[in-house]
Amino acid sequence: MSTESAQRLETRAKKLKANAKIYAHARNSCKNLYYRSRRHIWEVHIRRAFILARYEPFRLSLDKSDSIEEFSPSWDRSPLTSLISSRGIAIQLFLICLFEAQSRCQPGVEPKNNRPLQPKTDEVAWLDLLATHASAKAPATPRDNRLRQIKKALLHLERELLVEIPGGKHTNDRFQGFRLLNESGMPTQSNSLVRYSVPLDQEDTLKLPIDFFLMGWVHVLSPAEIATYLMLLDLKEQHKEAHDSHGIFSPSHIRVERYTLSRDSYESHQSLAKYGLIKKVPNANRYDNGKVSSFRSPLQSHHFKISKGALSRDAFKITSGISQQAIPGEE
Repeated sequence: MSTESAQRLETRAKKLKANAKIYAHARNSCKNLYYRSRRHIWEVHIRRAFILARYEPFRLSLDKSDSIEEFSPSWDRSPLTSLISSRGIAIQLFLICLFEAQSRCQPGVEPKNNRPLQPKTDEVAWLDLLATHASAKAPATPRDNRLRQIKKALLHLERELLVEIPGGKHTNDRFQGFRLLNESGMPTQSNSLVRYSVPLDQEDTLKLPIDFFLMGWVHVLSPAEIATYLMLLDLKEQHKEAHDSHGIFSPSHIRVERYTLSRDSYESHQSLAKYGLIKKVPNANRYDNGKVSSFRSPLQSHHFKISKGALSRDAFKITSGISQQAIPGEE
């Protein structure tokens, strides 16, 4: 890992410690929601359309008078990578929405959202489930600023056709009761929105272990780290034998064309390895920091294995203690 990357992790560790109560509350809220829910699921199923490039033929079928940007400004990206923002929480919010829906609804059911944005009773609110820590500027309170972050994330999701906000721009409480849309971020051929329903067992989905939510990883990982982890998890599922024997890898054309993940975002594999979520398979032609040791042999892509059971560890302790301890599983 480069010195610059190591410094970023240490800076993040300090910010995490400074907001320890917020992260603890968010993780405990996710646990409370889960253990009070109707369904004790082991995985959250995400339709693979969320992580793959949007369906190209649809773009070509649009009438010339139609504006692609009317639907989304990110048609050249997957729904997942269109949400990557250094300071945004749109990816975290959408994944938590899927977790919340599948914790209470059976496959095939279209979940209704009656959960309040901010807590009013003992019921868990959306604000409880997210670890946001925007600094307060008078006269706004920290809660006001955290609520503003969630609303900003919902607008981002609306722009990518991943949620529907029912109220008009000047409607009071317009964000209350927002509706989830299908993970594909695509309208129908008649330009209608596609409402979200819990995936059926036979659908093509990526299975994200429940500990990603219960142990706080959804809160502490950056959007780029989440996107990279989901890509590697998908590659593992698509190539299980290769993963178990010598690890999976993502050539640049697969990473860019299939998953639309930029090189900068992909570099977050370094922090995922540092946190022990993935393992780098040793490569004789590369140093530990990933740099090429010799140009005499053909250059091979990084190979990785998803670390079994790594998500069951306390995410906050791992990421906030990165400057003091070695992380088990790093190679």
